[in-house]
Amino acid sequence: MFSFYKYVAGYKYRIYLLESISVSDKLQKLQIQKIIQEYNYLRIDNQFKQQLREDNIKPFLKQVDEYKTANNIETPPKPAVKKQKEKLIADNQVIGNSKTKIKKVFREIVKLTHPDKTDSEDLVELYVQAKQAVENNDLMELYVIGTQLGVDIELDSDDVINLTRAVQLKREQIKNFESSYIWKWAHATSPKQKAKIIKIFVENM
Repeated sequence: MFSFYKYVAGYKYRIYLLESISVSDKLQKLQIQKIIQEYNYLRIDNQFKQQLREDNIKPFLKQVDEYKTANNIETPPKPAVKKQKEKLIADNQVIGNSKTKIKKVFREIVKLTHPDKTDSEDLVELYVQAKQAVENNDLMELYVIGTQLGVDIELDSDDVINLTRAVQLKREQIKNFESSYIWKWAHATSPKQKAKIIKIFVENM
């Protein structure tokens, strides 16, 4: 027997489910935007710090050599150890279908940036960065590169986990560099402080 009240209740419930899904999708999109904005900030900060390293590594090492010469310190050569290149994000840390998506996004980037398809040095540089990102299972870096190129990339809940992981790794990279001798040396405010950092560095070599 048809019940009008049950029909209305069922209809309201279906509307509730649709609204819940809509809100959930909106929250997920906002969450992804938030993660990407944070990553972009960290990415620029990391680029700044890597450039700082490039600008200071030669004078830092020069002062190290001068200190060792002045104090007759000889550092025995360390045996060469061949390290196996590790992926930034291990295969078993890639959640859901993100591995497939990484390959798909890379293919789209290659169409626009491969050296056989363009003479632009900037685009070729993006190709090199994208290739490295694939090797590292770095969906976030591919997303950033793809966005620059206008590649349409849809992200889902599984991707959120992988993107969050990428942000954490970028934070760790920056934190590790900020604890390095070069960072401390570059931010020393006097020659005396720089000399002290060099002394500690040599003693721990």
